[in-house]
Amino acid sequence: MLNRSDDASPYRALEHTGEAGIMTDSSPRTEAPVQIPAFDRSPEFDPKRFASPPAIDRGAPLWSLNGELEVGRLRDQFAVFAEMGLGGLHLHPRTGLTTRYMGDEFLAGIRASVDEAEQRGMHAWLYDEDRWPSGFAGGLATADEGNRLRHLRLSRVRINSGETLPCPTHHGNPLPLATRSFVAAWELTFAEGLLIERRRIAEDEPVAQGRAALYAYLEIPPAWTWFNNTQYVDTLNTTAMRRFIEETHERYYATVGDRFGTVVPAIFTDEPLFRGMDLPQASDDTRDRFLSWTDDLPESYAAEYGEDLLDVLPDVFYDRADGLHCRARWRFHNHHTDRFVAAFAGQLGAWCADHGIALTGHMMAEATLGNQTEWTGETMRSLRHFQLPGIDMLCDSLELTTAKQAQSVARQTGAPGTMSELYGVSNWDFPFEGHKRQGDWQAALGVVLRVHHLTWYQMGGEAKRDYPASIGTHSPWWKRYHLVEDHFARLHAALRSGNPRCRVGMIHPVESYWLVHGPTASFRERQRLEDGFAATLRWMIEDLIDVDLVSEAVLEDLSRDENAGEIQTDGEGHPVFAVGTMSYDAIVVPPVLTMRRTTLERLQRFAAAGGTVFLVDGGPDLIDAETPVRPEDVEGFDAIAWQRSELLAKLEPLRDIRLLTSRQVAASGIVHQQRELPDGGRIVFVARFNDDPNYDLSGAALEIRGSWDVQLLDTAMGTESPHPATTRGGWTSVPLDLPVAGHILLRLLPGAPALAPREIAPQVETGRLPDPVGVELLEDNVLLLDRSEWRLDDGPWQPTTEILTIDNEARRMLGRPPRHGDIAQPWAEPARPHDHRVTVSFTIVVEHETGPVRLALEDASEATIAFDGRPVETVADGEWMDIAFTPVRLGTLEKGEHRLEVSWAFGGSGGLEACYLLGDFGVKVCGTRAVVTAPVRNLTWGDATRQGLAFYGGVIRYRVQTTLPEGDESCVSIAHARGALVDVHWPDGSVTPVFRAPWIARAPESVRGEVELTIDCYGTRINTFGQVHNVAKNYRWWGPKSWRTEGDDWAEEYQLKATGVLVAPRVLRTSDRAGA
Repeated sequence: MLNRSDDASPYRALEHTGEAGIMTDSSPRTEAPVQIPAFDRSPEFDPKRFASPPAIDRGAPLWSLNGELEVGRLRDQFAVFAEMGLGGLHLHPRTGLTTRYMGDEFLAGIRASVDEAEQRGMHAWLYDEDRWPSGFAGGLATADEGNRLRHLRLSRVRINSGETLPCPTHHGNPLPLATRSFVAAWELTFAEGLLIERRRIAEDEPVAQGRAALYAYLEIPPAWTWFNNTQYVDTLNTTAMRRFIEETHERYYATVGDRFGTVVPAIFTDEPLFRGMDLPQASDDTRDRFLSWTDDLPESYAAEYGEDLLDVLPDVFYDRADGLHCRARWRFHNHHTDRFVAAFAGQLGAWCADHGIALTGHMMAEATLGNQTEWTGETMRSLRHFQLPGIDMLCDSLELTTAKQAQSVARQTGAPGTMSELYGVSNWDFPFEGHKRQGDWQAALGVVLRVHHLTWYQMGGEAKRDYPASIGTHSPWWKRYHLVEDHFARLHAALRSGNPRCRVGMIHPVESYWLVHGPTASFRERQRLEDGFAATLRWMIEDLIDVDLVSEAVLEDLSRDENAGEIQTDGEGHPVFAVGTMSYDAIVVPPVLTMRRTTLERLQRFAAAGGTVFLVDGGPDLIDAETPVRPEDVEGFDAIAWQRSELLAKLEPLRDIRLLTSRQVAASGIVHQQRELPDGGRIVFVARFNDDPNYDLSGAALEIRGSWDVQLLDTAMGTESPHPATTRGGWTSVPLDLPVAGHILLRLLPGAPALAPREIAPQVETGRLPDPVGVELLEDNVLLLDRSEWRLDDGPWQPTTEILTIDNEARRMLGRPPRHGDIAQPWAEPARPHDHRVTVSFTIVVEHETGPVRLALEDASEATIAFDGRPVETVADGEWMDIAFTPVRLGTLEKGEHRLEVSWAFGGSGGLEACYLLGDFGVKVCGTRAVVTAPVRNLTWGDATRQGLAFYGGVIRYRVQTTLPEGDESCVSIAHARGALVDVHWPDGSVTPVFRAPWIARAPESVRGEVELTIDCYGTRINTFGQVHNVAKNYRWWGPKSWRTEGDDWAEEYQLKATGVLVAPRVLRTSDRAGA
């Protein structure tokens, strides 16, 4: 266990003392780097580790603990994850958890999971909350109302005592609230929309004619189901956050603390935040606005700045004619952010350092300056306290700013890298290509731990709508997922070696954004700062000039040690700008409005010593948001226009690497990372994030400054081999093709290239695979039963509609709240009797008689089933998909129309779910009708959903005869398949996976002539469990609400996505052996 320092905090006013929660400047600091044994690192590249990476280099998904935790079942699932190539799991309570959170049975399950991980050489990563956002301990920390989140309601009219008003609630809709307490009131005078005078008044004091009133009331939002009928925590309050640590971290330490830092490397915190800040749009905006608050904020503010926060609070909301709102806003946001950082990340990071475990996870709303201002103040300031800083990348987004913030903090504090929660909200049909592409660009920007969102412990009830896909046995491709994991494990092993090579730093402009976070600040000025942040960063990243962000607060923190602010030099005597463990040859100041005096003085000393400072678009106007900048303050800085070409031209001398297209122009949509090795060599990783298949990067050249012997690191095979290259004009040129989701990983050794490039012979098409094709389904076909007539108890039959609609309509008829994605956890809800019954009646139309079929349904023990009027025993007949489903035997289906009635007990915490008919038959869909047809034995190349497999989500096995021509190389191109991946099985028993461009399966040399090929197309569950009635355009948020769209975004007709091999695969051969 490592001890943290008890030096003064990097932030002012940090330590909570006494019941009032006032902060002093004696808070403990989180020292970095913290050495966690699990994160073993070597400066050398280790070929053995690359060939066979340990568990720490492998991914660790969020394992959704969403049911009744059974020790045996928890242990059994580890075998699955090990076969998938994963290195561990994050033990993450989520919607559906029945076992009492942090109770004895829950902690026994945690202990058993850690034991099983240890026995398998894997890791068990902890998660610090029951769902998210972190901080309320599933309601255990916020049962005491004193620990709950609070805000100020700013109203232009006095609110009567007991008046009920809608109160905003995080993760939910506004709720009625009638209790609040008066805090302050002001009389305001405006002229031309600007505040020219303000004065404090009593609550009942009238204001003069022509002047406006502003009233502030403290509110604590009402209890909400998402927080298990409590509320979110006051993240500005150190006492509240200590309660969170006691209820969570201390309990975990008592349970598995003996494995902290080894089997249990870290604890994950998720989306901590303070209440979003609403601001008036203009001085005459009379809507109520809301401001994040804590009870003792005025006291700690006064201790830091020597003024009463309530006197100046209107300046935070309204622009002043004299410009003094800039100082008020900067001080408020700076202090407010410090309070948040100290209470949450500061305390958690210090506790983790004390207990030999890493704090990992990510903040809320990381990407933009505006989002950070409203939700966390500043992302990097919190991540400073993480031993493994992290990010959240949902919806297959590309947030270079988010990734760079975490990577920069990790580099500057000596952390082993960064973590990413990725693949979330990408839906069932997100393919292996997407997994690789998204993971690659993030690895280039520092991620060494992929935390997949997510895999389910079980999928019953609302759990199946918890942001799929489930990356595990619920997906038919789970046994092939090691293809993805092996690639990333080897990539991470390579990128953990050596030290980062990054020569440019960029000042983070978030503190400037605070100044324009007001009502009348023009959109143009806010957008100038946002673009100046995101675009300037992207220009450098895409042009392969690596850059780190420099937080002014973190810079001040890391410069507190004696001589830390002095100008340092590199090995050749050139000045460098040091930030923690990193040093930069040049600093870019993007468009900003203000700069800390401590930052400016550091830059002045750096420039005076001969260092390079680029001042983009004029530089700051203010120092510490109040003192105007003089020309002599920026003397020696290189002022440049905010233009991509000018900035990149200035940075050209610092370039190490470039990628040129076949037309000899700089490529775009590319990211990279370089690592310097002790032997003078380097690791170079280049990845493509541009997913436009029409952007051609075949025949490209990667050029690296210097002369290098180039070795290719093959992440599929775990091997190292010489790679073709040439040298000219002081650069080494490496030929490569970089298709969508493509990459190249190189090890550079000092010296000349050992292997010259060869001319690559082109491929020509010799034919296409014929159809129809014989097929085999590797699991039962499925008829989705989700539309039915229904009735409540013995009431009248209601018209046919969709099952989730039935569920909520029945609740409405009973006067009960609807079921939705924000429901309370079952463990936190009082037991409710199932005192009613709902009966659904499905009409099944059969055009071709079937063999034996089964019905899979949930809550079978509480159901009665009648098929064509005869009762059906609810005895399990085998298994299907998940333990939540019970398949029962229905027998054969004769041609004609059948009626299936299912009746469930209703009224408790559960709800109605779809049923599934399973068997050897076909299914065709037309509008709202789904009809059982003849079994599927053959398919043509094309959409299988239109050929009898409407709801099928398993593997389609195609068997086809073809001729592979003799010659140097024969291959099959499968460029148009819809599924997670395709496997080509060759007659010699070998298998070639195809899941990304160039979509080629190369035939083994021994396989030529007349052959039978087996092609497995791995489907997804998008048409089985997906949003088959959602027709919303450009929908991205594939969570619980995506199954419950309304109006124009809802269709009764089935909306299916294509699946299978859509176009006949092509047979190719090399055209000319002599050209090889």
